[in-house]
Amino acid sequence: MRGTWVPILLIAASSIGCDGAAPPATTVRLAIVLDERWALTELAIDVADEVIRVAPASEVTLVLDDAAAGTATRIDVIGQRGSDAIARGETSVIPILGAEIDAVVVLALASTGCEDACAPDEARCEGDAVERCERGEDGCLAWSAAVPCESGRTCSLGECSDTCADECATGETRCDGETSVATCGQADSDTCLDWLAPSECTEGETCVGDRCRAECEGAEECTAPPATTCADIGTLRTYLAAGDCVSGRCVYAHEDTPCTCEVDRCVACTAVDWTISTIDSAPENRTRTAIAVDPSGGVHVSYADARDDLAYAHRAPGATSWDVTPIGGGASCSFSPLCSIADQTSIAIDAAGRAHVVFYGSSITTTGLHHAFDDGSAWQVEQIDHDGYRSALAIDARGVLHVVFSRYGTGALVYGQRRADGTWGTIDIDPSGAASEPPVSLAIDGTGGLHVAFHGRSGGLRYAHRPRTGGAWTLETIDADSDGSSAIAADATGGAHVAYEHLGMLRYAFRAPGGTWAHEPVDAGGRHAAIAVDRAGRVHVAHYAAATAARDLRYAHRAIDGTWSGAALDTRDDTGESPSITVDRGDGVHIAYRAWTANDVRHAFQRSCAP
Repeated sequence: MRGTWVPILLIAASSIGCDGAAPPATTVRLAIVLDERWALTELAIDVADEVIRVAPASEVTLVLDDAAAGTATRIDVIGQRGSDAIARGETSVIPILGAEIDAVVVLALASTGCEDACAPDEARCEGDAVERCERGEDGCLAWSAAVPCESGRTCSLGECSDTCADECATGETRCDGETSVATCGQADSDTCLDWLAPSECTEGETCVGDRCRAECEGAEECTAPPATTCADIGTLRTYLAAGDCVSGRCVYAHEDTPCTCEVDRCVACTAVDWTISTIDSAPENRTRTAIAVDPSGGVHVSYADARDDLAYAHRAPGATSWDVTPIGGGASCSFSPLCSIADQTSIAIDAAGRAHVVFYGSSITTTGLHHAFDDGSAWQVEQIDHDGYRSALAIDARGVLHVVFSRYGTGALVYGQRRADGTWGTIDIDPSGAASEPPVSLAIDGTGGLHVAFHGRSGGLRYAHRPRTGGAWTLETIDADSDGSSAIAADATGGAHVAYEHLGMLRYAFRAPGGTWAHEPVDAGGRHAAIAVDRAGRVHVAHYAAATAARDLRYAHRAIDGTWSGAALDTRDDTGESPSITVDRGDGVHIAYRAWTANDVRHAFQRSCAP
């Protein structure tokens, strides 16, 4: 079954072009994950109210009507054995006109209320017969009907044999699962001892070691409290050494200590302490920085270097120095595969800790929006769109790459997704277009929803949103008078957070899922805003104080109670242009930015201490 392809034609109207060739089909390549042990006989695939039945396969190709392009389309797959529905799965896609997209459906057993009673391939004796562990029609593992041994043979150790061996010792007991116990005795016609059928423990007891017992029978037994741990990033939880025995279980009281908690202890830090390091000297002073942190704490930054090539810097967890790699390559632009990095870069990290960067690049052989990625051995570069420009990248929990960008010529705001075969599918979000300045921004919330902030060609700050389940993009205006940069972040619940310029001021806008936009002032002046939201919902903003004589990097923080505080972080030289910001798993704040006068790219870091 593995690797097979089953083409399916779904209500696809046949049409021929003027040159006699059929136009490209709108298709979905669907991978189906199932368990061959379910012994399915048929898959019923329901797409656009059309049900197609095929033999079980690991992959199928669905050809859709072109009218389905751009709209959320649900695909339901039912795995059947005969007339019984054994397993089900579903997904939603947004087909792309004349292109193929990838989708995955993971089938799960239909709810039967049963539980596995044994382990695969296990066997046991039942008198002079053998029972084997097999998967039943309900999908659960259960003991088969007993098969008697041939005349003159007996069952021993789960197999029919001419001789027998003791399976256990007289009076011995053992646990059979968490709530039952088996006893050693005589179960068949031979002279050897066997494990008898298990009996259930008394309600409230569990089988521990070799007998049924309550967790405790008195408070004197409750002397092993849980280990001290972080209840959350702001609370250290410590359990009392002695507990109470309640209904046979030990219950321990605990004490909570407010602090900045890491793993199992409080850590001390000063809220004003920032560590600033130089990533690279003499980089190209045009492009914006981009920053991301991988799950292990490694920091990744992309920018343009002094040769006008795309550069990537990485600092390993616990390290103090940066490794800088020119991705564009070549000491001269005329010999570089990709050079003239004329626009912002955007970076994201996949589950394997590898970096992906999107950027505008041009050379004698290629131009437009490109995707560079580390394949584990070397950097690879591929084109996303010949006319793509002003882009932002994000990777969702499934590892799917999402990009938004504006397109030269039409000015349309475009969304793209990378397929499994490495090609990109795109669709217009707002055909009326995004302004050439400032850049667009993209964020994915904790539910998988996509959020985009951009400036419309006719002015004003705009917002686009698509939920995890797919469907059409919704568009609305956040602030009709916004006249500068903006950046968006999303929280775990689906809330959208935007920092942006408004008539010379730095402002913040927030919208809860399904709610309306609320606006707050942040700073009297600020450009090139960048925003991030930590796990507790605190908001972090980095920006360039271009409106002041100092021209420095500034940082603003919104506490959980809604109050804002801010300070200058780096006042050396003309510092702070094009900042990018992110938070790590410990809610530490990382900022990458340019120091114009010194011609540096720098990194600022602060451990999480804020309330």
